Amino acid sequence: MGLIDLIKGAGRKSGDALTVISQLSRSKTPVKVEIERTSAHFYSRVLLRSGAVVLTYPQKLEAYIKINGWVRFCPSEETRHELRLQISSARYGGSGPMSADVGRMSLLCKIPNASYELSKRNAERFNTRQFKDLLLELRGHPSPYPILNLSSGGLRIRLPEEDSGELFVAGANAAEWGIIHLGKKSRIELVQAVTRHVEKSMVGLEFQIDPDGQERKMLEVFLDTLRAEEHKTTESP
Repeated sequence: MGLIDLIKGAGRKSGDALTVISQLSRSKTPVKVEIERTSAHFYSRVLLRSGAVVLTYPQKLEAYIKINGWVRFCPSEETRHELRLQISSARYGGSGPMSADVGRMSLLCKIPNASYELSKRNAERFNTRQFKDLLLELRGHPSPYPILNLSSGGLRIRLPEEDSGELFVAGANAAEWGIIHLGKKSRIELVQAVTRHVEKSMVGLEFQIDPDGQERKMLEVFLDTLRAEEHKTTESP
């Protein structure tokens, strides 16, 4: 049985998660790992060792790692299923087959808490924190918001310190009209923006744009650019 068949046949139990993890460990296939509640991600091979899952990540991401926090990844690009793992500890340097990963940290995750389920996301998200002129403008809101990550149908914004976030209510329309500013000259008009979750200083939004208009094409080109840049700059094991 191939990895894809295994993934499609697995359920949500930790035993199913362990089966998929074991297959990944044998294949040594790198996966893209996302650190939950951040825009940080990294590529790592998956190692099964002594009742734990071992991943390695660049030392520059150490500030994003929280013990008892969570990471997630898709075992294959051909499926929307995700593995979700809880972090138990982190240490400098690889272990065993990963000991040659210079400048990387080892991340140990608990197997008993592993879950394996269909991803609720419909699109790949990209970290956009580095683009200071990528902004979201919403009707009825005082000023544009920096966009922290972006996908074909959703985004996350950062609230300024003086903004309490009271204009955002989970499940409600944030605005009937909005604009994603791609620098000073390009803009993508939104038909609707709905609040999906509100955190201390960040808000996640789902948006809609004209599916047949120029905005959709412009967004797809921008996402393709982000995807290409990500593969060039993200450290791989």
